[in-house]
Amino acid sequence: MRKSQKTLIVATDKSVFFVDICKAEKNISVFSQPLEYINVNGIKNDFAIKTRRNHSKTLLVVPDHWFKHEFFPFQSNKDALIKVFLERKLKTAYPKSPFVSQFLSYTTRQREVEHRGISAFYLEEENGYRLHEALCKVGLSPQLITTPALLWAVKFKSLLPDFAKQPALIVHSQKDQAFLYFYCEGDFFFSRKVAIQEGNNESLVFEINQSIYLFSQKAKKELGCIYLIGDETTCIDILTEAFGKLIHILKFDSQEVTIDKEISFLQDLLTLDGISSPDNDHGVTHRRIQQQLKWRPVQWAGILIGAILLIILSAEHHWIDRVSDLKEIGQQEPKTGLTLSEYETALDELTVHAKRPSSAFVIAKIVSSLSEFILLNEININLDTSILELTATVHAESIDSFRQQLKMFAQGLNTKLKLPRPISLEDITFQIDDVKNSTGKLHHRIAFKVNLL
Repeated sequence: MRKSQKTLIVATDKSVFFVDICKAEKNISVFSQPLEYINVNGIKNDFAIKTRRNHSKTLLVVPDHWFKHEFFPFQSNKDALIKVFLERKLKTAYPKSPFVSQFLSYTTRQREVEHRGISAFYLEEENGYRLHEALCKVGLSPQLITTPALLWAVKFKSLLPDFAKQPALIVHSQKDQAFLYFYCEGDFFFSRKVAIQEGNNESLVFEINQSIYLFSQKAKKELGCIYLIGDETTCIDILTEAFGKLIHILKFDSQEVTIDKEISFLQDLLTLDGISSPDNDHGVTHRRIQQQLKWRPVQWAGILIGAILLIILSAEHHWIDRVSDLKEIGQQEPKTGLTLSEYETALDELTVHAKRPSSAFVIAKIVSSLSEFILLNEININLDTSILELTATVHAESIDSFRQQLKMFAQGLNTKLKLPRPISLEDITFQIDDVKNSTGKLHHRIAFKVNLL
């Protein structure tokens, strides 16, 4: 059985790339859709089905400039105070964009008293919000959104302990272009893409000079070291001569991975093992999904405990019935034999009983059909009549998203429970609950009853 892996989706200003990695065949296939088309029409269903197959968590990589990084002086390191402070700042800065505060992450910087504060970064690009919503509608909700610069920061911090102690520049050199990433003590500042003419690296030196000047103004510090990813000897000599600094050269095993030029910034980050998912300090998660991930272990624990109790009670029920039957048989006069019709009746009863699914089996299949937007409220299984009754709460930001979640849930139950009559949307009743979630959207309460046999 193929092991599940992270779903990788990469966005640019023009396109969205769905990356499918087949390690066995040493192949990475990429299929894409124009970003403008997705923003208007949503993601094609065949793209979503192909991407979801045999995958679990979704990692979304977006351009660096879709994020904004800021440092705020702040003395306290209490999360509750920090969140209130940042939300107030963002609402003031983006009064017409309430989604900004939903895509926020931060780290505290407890240095000298006068330099204590919060290093915050958040998604500010409108295309990012629209893409996130489109992915959620087809069951590809990103559990983390990150950028190439943040991915490089994670990689360098794990490889080079000194990287997070000084201002640094990473030059990711390729055949006809280079990507410049500036960091100060591990925090990302800004990045640039530079076109390089064949045999002419003067433009690269010029652009680096301009960028270093901008970096010194923003960071109030001089650049400490330069790291070069690539093995172009000419580029190394020119940079050493131009800046008078030791150039640290790093080579990574890309396992001969070739990718589309539009996402060439992932070269040396993407391998046949995929991309290592960064921690929460190097990416953001939508606040609603954060809450769902936080409560998911509690929900699973409740379902597991309920299933165990149900199995124990079912076993006790059958044992009591068995003891009662044995007592009745002991009190009856022995029969010399059974007639043919009695044999047939007993065989029919045994066949019906064998066809009945166990409670644990039904619960397991229901849970595996859930998406992160559906929370179970109550499950009732009548083993005698083989009737399943279920109530749940669906979190959706629009009626289209609500219908899509119901459709996917119904399809999952039909497939996994092999129901005699498939569930349709008409079988599901729903009402608007009077409890709102943190984004102000209403929950939708659903219920349905089906025959298992």
